[in-house]
Amino acid sequence: MSVVLPVHNAETTLTHNVYELLDVLPEIASRFEVLIVDDGSTDHTEEIAHELARCYPQVCTVRHTRRRGANAAIQTGMAHTTGDIVFVHDEATPISASELRNLWSLRNDCRLVVARTEMPCRSPGPHVRERQAAWDNSVPETSAVLGGSGMQMIRRAAVAELVDSDTGHSTFSLPHPALL
Repeated sequence: MSVVLPVHNAETTLTHNVYELLDVLPEIASRFEVLIVDDGSTDHTEEIAHELARCYPQVCTVRHTRRRGANAAIQTGMAHTTGDIVFVHDEATPISASELRNLWSLRNDCRLVVARTEMPCRSPGPHVRERQAAWDNSVPETSAVLGGSGMQMIRRAAVAELVDSDTGHSTFSLPHPALL
């Protein structure tokens, strides 16, 4: 199992997130790796990532020298990890042990390509609706916002099969988790 942490300027959250993973992952898998993909951070993320990799053999780090975006960081993570099952974390959300366990329980479904847990729908507050209405008067009062999940699980073998027959290149591209 692999976990990819795409990060940008995450000096305040990176250590905590890695510790959370190192706490829960041994409970669900005997072998795992955590890859930190630093997407061109300008703070101390790079140094923190290297220190975590030095202290914990399960942790590795890769760095983009300039910011390339979340999708590129995820693609880099997929290219540099080896697990049959790959978890990708959205750095804007906290690590959830229960979410990891729920997704891990789906790993034996061979029809699965990508999975993510759902968060409940919630109705935006009145001040959000007012802002939306200022942009577009057609926003309904009862619109719902589907909260995004912070973790997605990818079956590497299924992704490898998603190849364009004309070019031979992978047709797989993950949208940024916030866009799902």
